[in-house]
Amino acid sequence: YMAYAGFAPALLWNMRAREFIDALTATCLLKFQHTSKADLAVISQDTDWKEFSKNHENIEYFKSLSIYAESVDPHVDRILLIKSIVKNNNSVLREIESLIACSNFRINIGWDANIYDIKISDLNFKSISVLNSSFDQVEVTFRIYASVEMDLEYSDIEASGHLLEKPERFRQSFHSGITTNGTLNIIIDPDQEEIIKILNLEVDNTDLNPKPVD
Repeated sequence: YMAYAGFAPALLWNMRAREFIDALTATCLLKFQHTSKADLAVISQDTDWKEFSKNHENIEYFKSLSIYAESVDPHVDRILLIKSIVKNNNSVLREIESLIACSNFRINIGWDANIYDIKISDLNFKSISVLNSSFDQVEVTFRIYASVEMDLEYSDIEASGHLLEKPERFRQSFHSGITTNGTLNIIIDPDQEEIIKILNLEVDNTDLNPKPVD
């Protein structure tokens, strides 16, 4: 500590082995604040951080991100809060995953194909935009990427021959990456920074350009 910060460890008054990381973080914050002369905000539900902030006039404590957001810029920071709540909510991701799996995909494969055993993975939000927002009800649009694996059953006319009445059917595993758009209506608890209820969720149908799995 002394070699890095030039002063004794922060949070030393109540430091236990499991709080070593907190003490190191606090010391780094103090080092940065002393160097930059910036005003800092600490956001945590840990009461030790509240006591820590009381002893440093340029470091202010906030219990939650929403309380901090309201203190800085109620409009801009609320949007950032909403985006964070949506992006990190597992229930939303599971619902989107389920809707994508049930989508009426337009398959660009050149054959008449039926889809089986769809598996969705690697969901990743590309963008989130807030359309409407009251205290607890929010409407957002989003663009999201997903990896899709599926079995396709199809008739390959060229392989089966143009003269066959019933061309042979093939079944093969394929994969594809997709990017699609959607709309989400939710009720949130801004203080707890969580989604209470999903009111409505829609995902656009999209094109698939599948490639055979090696």
